[in-house]
Amino acid sequence: MTLLAPTNDAFEQLEQSPGGSGLLADDEQLRDLMERHILQGRVRSGELFADEELETFGGDVLAVDLENETIEDATVEVPDLEEGNGVVHAIDLVLLP
Repeated sequence: MTLLAPTNDAFEQLEQSPGGSGLLADDEQLRDLMERHILQGRVRSGELFADEELETFGGDVLAVDLENETIEDATVEVPDLEEGNGVVHAIDLVLLP
C-alpha cells in the first residue's frame, strides 16, 4: 500500500480551521479521512504524477495537477519512504473530502 501521510504541521493547520478539530474527534469521519490517504499498491513518487487522478483505498478519486505536481493542492514534502509493506509520502496538507 501507499500512504500519503500529512505532516504534523498539516494536522495543526487542520485543527485550527473551522470544524477541523471536530473532524478528528469523530471516529467514522476519521476512518473515512484516513482511507482517503491510502492508495492501493506501492506507488512511488514518479508514478504519483503519471495520471490526472489517483484512486484511494476508500474509493475516492484525488485530483492530480501534473504541471505543479500536487495532489488535491498538497505538495509531497518527503517522497518514497520505504516501509515494510508499502511506501509513505509525507504531504503538507490533510486531504479533506
